[in-house]
Amino acid sequence: MLSRLDVLERDVSLIKEGLAGTRAEFREEQAQTRAEFRSDLGELRREMNERFDQMGQRFESRLDRMNERMLVQTRWLIGSIALFGTILTIMMAIAQFTP
Repeated sequence: MLSRLDVLERDVSLIKEGLAGTRAEFREEQAQTRAEFRSDLGELRREMNERFDQMGQRFESRLDRMNERMLVQTRWLIGSIALFGTILTIMMAIAQFTP
């Protein structure tokens, strides 16, 4: 009976050692996975920041072009109004001097 207990004790100790080894391997793999994840996350952040910067530059460029177009349209509008005003003034002057 003592020999059976010795065998069981030895088996249990082997299982414990195997479990300890498995836990150590798991911890190593977990640490490696975390490091890879952090690296990938850092790369993703850099890529996103670059894309946001590019998007911001394109947006600013479009706003600048839109602002320039609005200025041109405003100048044309003011010029057209001034031209119509001049024409109207001339027509009123002609109408005043004609019987």
